[in-house]
Amino acid sequence: MLYLDDSIRTSLNLSVDESLRTLSKTKSEREFHFLEIKIKNYLDVYDGSLKSFLDMMEPFDDLFHENYMHWSIDESDGGKEKIMMDREGLKDAVKSFLSAGMKADLIELTKLEGNRFEEKIRFRCSKKVDVICHAIGTVLDGKVVKMEPCEDSIGSYAKLREVMECQKKAFQVSGSEKSLAGSLPPM
Repeated sequence: MLYLDDSIRTSLNLSVDESLRTLSKTKSEREFHFLEIKIKNYLDVYDGSLKSFLDMMEPFDDLFHENYMHWSIDESDGGKEKIMMDREGLKDAVKSFLSAGMKADLIELTKLEGNRFEEKIRFRCSKKVDVICHAIGTVLDGKVVKMEPCEDSIGSYAKLREVMECQKKAFQVSGSEKSLAGSLPPM
């Protein structure tokens, strides 16, 4: 017969308890946990250094569904026109953000009912760009298929569109996807 001292027995009991808790999580909780990992892996690429999309390809493909849509509101010229960005448009945006040296931090991630979640992410890439984007997402097949900015973030998304436009102009001038460090002031 094997006798264990109290510290080993306590350690084993804790390990078994943790394993049982993990097994007892619902499918929905496990899926949300995996989504959280994918989001964090994606945001980790935004570390403030200048990068190309090649650095982002795997986390991007792991996170975003092939039928991805991002709905937003364009308030330019005083209007409130609803606009949509598909997966290819998002790729273009990501390329711009990476070439600008964007930094991103997950502030909050909350599971909502069904296959929806709420997130708040802080994006920074210069003294002029420091925004918090708050959105509601929808998941399909373990990937984000739809994002809708919350009303309190419409201005933040507009600021990110400005970064995109600035970077696109710099691409046209330089003809390259390399560092566009001169296009935005440093952080």
